[in-house]
Amino acid sequence: MKKLVGKRIILRQWKKEDLKDLFEYAKLDSVGPNAGWKPHKNIKESKEILESFIKGNEVYAIELKNESKVIGSIGFHDRIIDKKYEALNQREIGIALNPKYWGNEYSKEAINLLIQYGFKTLKLDMIWMCHHEENTKSEKMIKKCGFKYCLEKEITLERLNNKKVLAKFYTLKNKF
Repeated sequence: MKKLVGKRIILRQWKKEDLKDLFEYAKLDSVGPNAGWKPHKNIKESKEILESFIKGNEVYAIELKNESKVIGSIGFHDRIIDKKYEALNQREIGIALNPKYWGNEYSKEAINLLIQYGFKTLKLDMIWMCHHEENTKSEKMIKKCGFKYCLEKEITLERLNNKKVLAKFYTLKNKF
């Protein structure tokens, strides 16, 4: 996992010392369900998730430079948006941010770091994001980052008791 440095944030590999920061936002009802997962019940659950982040190679910690504090996570997942796009080299971006830091465009900065890395270094053809129909905050942020609406379909959120939601999908094609 390559460390990516922005003006105000760093995207980096997770560390065991990030546990408190992860639990701080992962326990909140305003975070997990919008990202497709249940709020963490306790610090033990956050520790298990943190260990999976450390072992994996898809989820970055979003660290605020001036505080050396993890304020969220951003995943760069190797998934296919839809069969009609399966021939493309693509990744999905998924993001969760501590609500204390909403409204400061940290999400936009993190997403833009992954977009540049994905297109310039990984030579991806396409990057995509999605949100549940009722999550209008994510919709605004996705559009603000230049993604274009492409399709919608019902999906099942396995980590939310198999809840069915209408998801809207947005893509960005490589222009570099």
